[in-house]
Amino acid sequence: AKHSQQTFMDSLTFEMDSKRLVREFGGQTRLSRELREQVGVRITDNAISRWISRKRIPSNHLAAIALLAVKKKQRFNLEEYVIQL
Repeated sequence: AKHSQQTFMDSLTFEMDSKRLVREFGGQTRLSRELREQVGVRITDNAISRWISRKRIPSNHLAAIALLAVKKKQRFNLEEYVIQL
């Protein structure tokens, strides 16, 4: 059952172009592998697929992607992926 009371983090959700973000990080398989191997995040390809279908990425995973971008020296600006607040 869903809780009717929103948590603070729930109130920060926004729609984003997660499909483009995943593509720019090499696709679902590569992104999940790099998050596991380079950042230590437990994540599956299937979870990343859900990001795309929901047009949302959990905040803890956004932080992990930001860290991965730093490690890869890849440009990452979250606001470029936001569709709707």
